[in-house]
Amino acid sequence: MSGLEPWDALEGWLRQFVSYATTKKAIYDAVAHREEMFVTGRDMIAAGRPLLERAQGAGKARGDVSFDDVLFLVNGVSGANFVQEAQRDRVLAMALDGIKTQK
Repeated sequence: MSGLEPWDALEGWLRQFVSYATTKKAIYDAVAHREEMFVTGRDMIAAGRPLLERAQGAGKARGDVSFDDVLFLVNGVSGANFVQEAQRDRVLAMALDGIKTQK
């Protein structure tokens, strides 16, 4: 995702992570309880921090958002029992609007 614009990279990572975490409740539980988890999950989480920092550095993500805030967002969206995938995508889009700088 390094070839993408900062916001696009962060958004892409969040969408992929939420989609993955929704199907992998073990990841959801690990994020919620901050426990060690599978290597794939750790790598996926670790990949998000520099993407957030890059988007913040480019002025595309709010500076007052911490990476922990983002993990709680993923936790909330991933843990919800959405009826349809489209509903999950709408809720994630609303959450992303809360991270993105409004210009």
